[in-house]
Amino acid sequence: MLDSRAQQQDPAGLTSRLAFHCEYHDPHADLVRRYILFFYPHDNSVEMYDVALQRTFLKRAKYPPLKLADLVPGTAVSVFARQLHLTDYADNFTRAQLHKAVETVALYVPDVQSVGQVLARITSGSGGPANVQAIRAVTADAVAVARLVPTPPRGGMAAIVKVAAATAAGAPPGRPASAPPHSPALTAVADAAVAACGGVRITEDRAFDALMRAPRLARETKDASLLVVKPHAVAQGRVGAILRDLVAGGFQIVDMQSFTLAKPDAEDFLEIYKGVLPEYHTMVQELTAGPLVAVHVTHTTVPARTVPLLRDLCGPDDPDLANVLRPRALRAQYGHDKVHNAVHCTDLPDDARLEVDFFFQIMAA
Repeated sequence: MLDSRAQQQDPAGLTSRLAFHCEYHDPHADLVRRYILFFYPHDNSVEMYDVALQRTFLKRAKYPPLKLADLVPGTAVSVFARQLHLTDYADNFTRAQLHKAVETVALYVPDVQSVGQVLARITSGSGGPANVQAIRAVTADAVAVARLVPTPPRGGMAAIVKVAAATAAGAPPGRPASAPPHSPALTAVADAAVAACGGVRITEDRAFDALMRAPRLARETKDASLLVVKPHAVAQGRVGAILRDLVAGGFQIVDMQSFTLAKPDAEDFLEIYKGVLPEYHTMVQELTAGPLVAVHVTHTTVPARTVPLLRDLCGPDDPDLANVLRPRALRAQYGHDKVHNAVHCTDLPDDARLEVDFFFQIMAA
C-alpha cells in the first residue's frame, strides 16, 4: 500500500489523484528502481516518488500522452521517455476507482485476419476508442495446450487481444468525458463483436497470460514486410481500423504482437535513419511513448512485391502529402504529422528480414 511519506506528496488530498506502484529498469546502472506514479486525471499531470530514497523523484508536471485507460497494472507506460512497468495499485482508493473508471476485456478471435474487424466494431459500438493493451497472434498448438475454447484457429493462426476503455465514471471531476458514455458497456459490445466471427471472451487472466507467453513458431520471412502501428495510433484506438484496412488491401497477417520499447531498443530499430532524417530523435520518442503493435505481413496474391505494395498502402511519410497523392492511404487517414503518421513500414526489400526478426526473434525472445 501507499507509503505514508508518499501520501504527504499529495497536499490537494487523496481524492484528487491516483497512485500506482511501478518499476523502471535503469540501463546504465543495470538496476530495477521502484517508484510510485501519481496521476491527476483532472489535468493529466503526473508525479513520481522514489520508494527507496523516500523523496520526490519527478515534480508534478502535465503529460498529455498518458491516458486513464493506459493505467492498468501488468502493463507498461512511457512517462517522459522512461518505460515504467505498473506492478500494482498503490492504495485502496485507486484500486476501487479504477475498477469503476476503466473497463477491460480479453478476447479470443479464431481467425487472426479478422481481428481488425472485431476491434473496429468494438470502437464504433462502444462510443469511443477501445485501447489495445496487449495483442498477439497464436498458433493452434498454443490454443490446444491452453484448452481455451472449443473453436480451433482458422488457417492455423488465431489472435488474442485485451482492450480497455474509460467508462463514464472515468471522466475527470468537473469535466465532461472525452467520449460519450459507453452504452452498451464495453463487455457487451465486445461479446457481440467477437461472437460474430466465432470467437469468445477470455474470462481467466491466467489463460490469457499463458497464451501471451506461449512459444512461437519460426516463420519464413521471405517475401514479407513489417508494419508497426505506432503508439499514438494505439492510444487513439486506431489498431482495429488499420488492421482491417491492411487485410482489405490484400495483405495476410503472418505474425503479430504488441511491444513496449525501451529507448535503446527504439534507437537500434531506427538506427538507419540517424543522421538522415531530422525527425530521428522525435521518432525515437514516439516509438517509446507506449505500446505499439508489430505486424509481420505478406501480400496474398503478389508476395514478391510485398514491400513496395505495403509502402503504397501506407503512403508518403507526411500525412499532408499522403492526403494529396493517396487519400486512402493509412497515413492519410490516421496520421497527423511526419512523426505521428500512424504506421511505420519497411522501406527496402533488403531490410524486411532484419525488421521482422528485430521484433519476432529479438524482442519476442
